[in-house]
Amino acid sequence: MSSDVTGPSETSVVPPADGTREVEEVHEDLADRVAEAVLSVPGVHALHGGVLGEVATYLPGRRVAGIRLLEGVTQVHLVLDWDAPMSATIDEVRARVSALAPGVVHLAVEDVQGPAGPAEG
Repeated sequence: MSSDVTGPSETSVVPPADGTREVEEVHEDLADRVAEAVLSVPGVHALHGGVLGEVATYLPGRRVAGIRLLEGVTQVHLVLDWDAPMSATIDEVRARVSALAPGVVHLAVEDVQGPAGPAEG
């Protein structure tokens, strides 16, 4: 299998093992920009790579966990803060990602970070 990269402003499509078509940005910055936008939303604690770390965008020498760029679809898996208003936080994440990545945005709240501070009892 060979992969042709024809220029810095083009993308190449790489079919992963599960049959979907994952889009690899030659600039490598779309996944980073999406991750930065998601993490800047109040109430988002972290990105989440999935149960087995399967949710990621793979780049040369590294990966961006919690962000999967597919052809026409961006998947974001995240961890919310304990006190974050879920609906409003998700709406804001979707708006920020939609402004950067074309197509449909799928969000999955994988976990909620527990309240900070010592347990009472």
